Amino acid sequence: MDKLNDNENLDNVNGEDSNNGQEIMSDCLQYVQDFITYVLSEWGKYGVAIVDSPTITPVWDETTDKVNGWALDIALRLKHYNCLLPFTYIS
Repeated sequence: MDKLNDNENLDNVNGEDSNNGQEIMSDCLQYVQDFITYVLSEWGKYGVAIVDSPTITPVWDETTDKVNGWALDIALRLKHYNCLLPFTYIS
């Protein structure tokens, strides 16, 4: 997510103020796609896998914060266990 920057329309061409909302949505979608690609290409060698399909949902916050972006719902799984637990058997 990123903060929406509303700008006054100085040229008064169309009577509407402008903001960076479309740029935010485009950039943040690219971040999400790059993260998923990174997980698939780099974390796999450590045994990490994506469970099911990630869900990407657009988000607009119309409160005083005024932020836009994308929410990513992703579940990761460790394919194997490569650690030894420190324990001893006591009889």
